[in-house]
Amino acid sequence: MRIAGRKDPLVKFEWQEEAVKRRAENCTLSPSRIGAPVIAFFHPSGHIVPSDGPP
Repeated sequence: MRIAGRKDPLVKFEWQEEAVKRRAENCTLSPSRIGAPVIAFFHPSGHIVPSDGPP
């Protein structure tokens, strides 16, 4: 899971968004013992994990 804040002052959102795009285009399948996909969660805040974020 990637959680990215659109107003993150430490890790610019544009960098995070680009990393997600690159992953999607050049996807590498990594084994998962529970079979979970990679999920990107973008939120409007800064460098935090929001309380309404996924568990």
